Amino acid sequence: MYYEERRPERRRTRYDGPGPVGRLVRLLISVVVIWAIAAAGWTVIVDHGWTQVLLLGVDYDAEGTSRSDAMIVASIGPMGQVRLTSILRDTWVEIPGHGWGKINAAYRSGGAELAVETVNAALGTHISRHVVISLRAFPLLIDTLGGVEMDVSEAELAETNANLAATRRLLEKTGVDTSPLGAYGEKVRLTGAQALSFARIRSIGSDYARTTRQRRVLQAMLEKARHTWNPVTLVRFFRQAFDLTDTDLSWPHMAALGVFALIRGDVREMRLPADGTFDSGVIDGVWSIRPDWAANRRALEAFLQ
Repeated sequence: MYYEERRPERRRTRYDGPGPVGRLVRLLISVVVIWAIAAAGWTVIVDHGWTQVLLLGVDYDAEGTSRSDAMIVASIGPMGQVRLTSILRDTWVEIPGHGWGKINAAYRSGGAELAVETVNAALGTHISRHVVISLRAFPLLIDTLGGVEMDVSEAELAETNANLAATRRLLEKTGVDTSPLGAYGEKVRLTGAQALSFARIRSIGSDYARTTRQRRVLQAMLEKARHTWNPVTLVRFFRQAFDLTDTDLSWPHMAALGVFALIRGDVREMRLPADGTFDSGVIDGVWSIRPDWAANRRALEAFLQ
């Protein structure tokens, strides 16, 4: 009689993810990917000196349109310098083809392209690219980095938590953490929802203070990304930024601008119209800010030196 030799059963092992070598390989691949992407876009930055991108934060209404709630000119220099210039939304300006109005109406009248054209005509800038992010997407981007650290006053803590009610409605069914902020002081960690609620504070200070908070959140996000030396997280962050925004930047160009900005670490901020260069008040029944555009062009040129 023939007996087949019985072979011992192979033990099945549970897969617990890549080991140390696998994680190292992933890390190296991610580093190579980041630098390859950055190198692909680097020549674009060098050829144009300062690259200027218009950042637009919008809160879409039921019809899918909105005025821009935040308007910031991000200027990235050939060595990675970052200059953030916010434009007050009530600034009175001529919108090409639409007459005079507040600058935040340009987006509603003609989208990002008209907003870029309006800013270029007013400030003499050479903005050629735009990034539009909805308020719904902004917290997701911050949470990709694990939140941001901000200095928060006691009054800002109360207003941030008051704003969270509206933020919860905005982020309904997204799975984003919308728990209240529990502390104030220096370097308080904020989730994406808390950072959005902080940036939208309107009752503390004027609109000038509000735009300052918006720039502070952007700076905090840059700082967090700069100190996140996990290439996998950075790749996920850049990919998320590309997926969550409406932009005419290519993926390599966006990553290149981001990588070199993070490496350089020279971030400065201002707002326009600058102090002493505008009048404000109710004119023809409309409260607005009426700037001296020539003076503000000079202020911006000096800022980019």
